[in-house]
Amino acid sequence: MEKEVSQENRIKNADALEDKGGTSEAIAEQKWLDRLMRVSPAVVHCTDSEGNLVIVNRRWCELTGRSASEAMGHGWQKMIHPEDRDALIAEWQRYVREANRGIRKDGFCFEYRLLHKDGSWVRLCARCVEERDDDGILLGFCGASLEVSERKVEAKISSRSASGDDLSLYFQNSSPASLYRTDVNGSCLWVSEKWEELSDCPLKDALGNGWHRVIHPDDLERVLVEWRRALETRTQFLCESRYLRHDGSVVWVCSRVSEQHDERGNLIGYLGVVIDITELRQKGVGNNHDGTNHSGSTEMKCSKLSKRENEVMGLLCDGLPNKLMAQRLGLSVRTIEAHRASIMRKLGLRSLAELVRYALKQSPAGK
Repeated sequence: MEKEVSQENRIKNADALEDKGGTSEAIAEQKWLDRLMRVSPAVVHCTDSEGNLVIVNRRWCELTGRSASEAMGHGWQKMIHPEDRDALIAEWQRYVREANRGIRKDGFCFEYRLLHKDGSWVRLCARCVEERDDDGILLGFCGASLEVSERKVEAKISSRSASGDDLSLYFQNSSPASLYRTDVNGSCLWVSEKWEELSDCPLKDALGNGWHRVIHPDDLERVLVEWRRALETRTQFLCESRYLRHDGSVVWVCSRVSEQHDERGNLIGYLGVVIDITELRQKGVGNNHDGTNHSGSTEMKCSKLSKRENEVMGLLCDGLPNKLMAQRLGLSVRTIEAHRASIMRKLGLRSLAELVRYALKQSPAGK
């Protein structure tokens, strides 16, 4: 409880800033950052120089079903899936040791599963960077984790995250995640400096549909199809793709978007979070850009699907969410979830994004 209170003491809202005589510009910026943190789909985490967790936002608590105080120090390790825990801890400890010795400066990237206390889990990709003072002394590590697949067992999760001055500034300025905002039609309104650095594309060139030029030509059509489908159906956008920089280099990224609403609940646009997963893809962890798993071609396994599973695949091609699929087929939502899980297992797919891409490839319009 003491650690949780300590963390809450870091959180200062705009009203407190105003009471202390903050400038109107600072107050306006604080309100924007506070809003950004509330709608952020990413997990925000910060550790000391020894790798002990000192800050997590509410998104972590939502995905684990546990309090922030339970995650502090080494408590977070108990919330990692047992099959991923030892490898993650070993890699993290090695990175911390090397960073303290001044060896590692390229950041930390790892894909893992985070456990909810009800036994369900979500797959995340974490990326952390070192935080040093002006003299180069290591202060700690700043990180962001982004979901790269749907939960094994879906749970109702609020999009609200922790808010406040310290956490918001951390997420905006120190987190390795890149941010962008769009209007309700998907046109880019703003990108963070980190997004500009990652994509090698300045804000003025990314506005509107300018960001299309950043996407690798081989991925562009697929990304736009998934983006338009998400906008039309008001469903989750989760996508892996490649950015093609001006110097010809390629960066693998994972992007996830959440809706932004005004005080009356009206949709006013979208906030996107992007993290660099190039290191993982170069190691061969995860998926190819065409949506297939490295274990082999999914087309070779298509015959393994049952009649009902093919029906579910067909409805998925139409963009129907689980609830509407259940109504159409006269089944329960839980049964639909079970069919989808079975399809993914049989086809060697690891995420909802892969499943949607595969379904689109099988539909007449996708061929």
